[in-house]
Amino acid sequence: MKRKPMLILVVVVLALVAGYFLIGGGSLAYELSPDETYYSVTGYNGNPRHLEIPSEYKGKPVAGIFNNAFKGCDSLKSVVLPDSMDHITYSAFRECTSLESVTIGNGVKSIDKTVFYKCASLTSVTMGNSLLSIGESAFWECESLTNVAIPDSVQNIDNSAFFGCDSLTSIVIPGGVKSIGDHAFNHCDALTSIEVNENNENYKSIDGDLYTKNGKTLIQYAIGKTATTYAISNSITRVMPNAFQGSASLTSVVIGDNIESIGEATFSDCSSLTSVVIGRGVKLIDIFAFSDCKVLNKVYYKGSASDWNKVKVYSWGNASLTDATRYYYIENEQDLPNDGGNYWHYVDGEPTAW
Repeated sequence: MKRKPMLILVVVVLALVAGYFLIGGGSLAYELSPDETYYSVTGYNGNPRHLEIPSEYKGKPVAGIFNNAFKGCDSLKSVVLPDSMDHITYSAFRECTSLESVTIGNGVKSIDKTVFYKCASLTSVTMGNSLLSIGESAFWECESLTNVAIPDSVQNIDNSAFFGCDSLTSIVIPGGVKSIGDHAFNHCDALTSIEVNENNENYKSIDGDLYTKNGKTLIQYAIGKTATTYAISNSITRVMPNAFQGSASLTSVVIGDNIESIGEATFSDCSSLTSVVIGRGVKLIDIFAFSDCKVLNKVYYKGSASDWNKVKVYSWGNASLTDATRYYYIENEQDLPNDGGNYWHYVDGEPTAW
């Protein structure tokens, strides 16, 4: 028994000499770059729990991790990446379901697509100050992630980067971000605030929701809010697809007169939505725009029945909309036609059937 600590020490020393620090058993595999200037980690053997990749191996820097290197490593709980590393290629830690914390070194410039895809236990991510890009679906359905500090260096947040991060409550977009891809923050069920640095030239935050800088395009509604009503003002000309998808609290929505199209899945899975006011400017309602809005029962249209017939409504995924009772706008009671149709007007700012 007295020899056991010495044996452990020898194993650790041998591991460090070999170029890795891997608690829990196992070893790392490396590959030398074609120009023989650096090494990349290509995989592992064993059941590692805590991984700290060294900055050097055989006298050369460790600069990257190959795609799928640790994919599905269920034993892995924490990862520390060195400052020498400048890239993490796709799916490197995909579906590491026990992974809880990640520290990314200051040299890493890009997190490739699906790097931490479905790391369901991930709660803590520290990103380095050289990071430029967060790749497509990089943190897809990291459902335990509660907050992320995006470094000021980041310029690009790709499609679906944080899709389905159900525990994420807030996000701050730094001033240098130039592009945010489609669905970057969709299905973040607890998200109540998306803030944008005031110096950002491309985006802004209004009431905790994400807009283009000119305020004319609503990119993402923070669906974790508890508000029950939302009015898309007439100053807004576009709402991005999926923008309200999954909002559980909204019961009524007003779509402004300057919106011409309601995009794919814009209001899908809004489980409490009972009524919607659709502006007269709408010309197209895309597929799944109101899919699974199972309690939607009233549609207040700001035009006439003949105007509605000119609106292109895709039937695929829009039964909740088309099956609801539809009302057409008549401002004055004396103008009501005697045809038994459904009509509405405003009473104290609320849509009300005649």
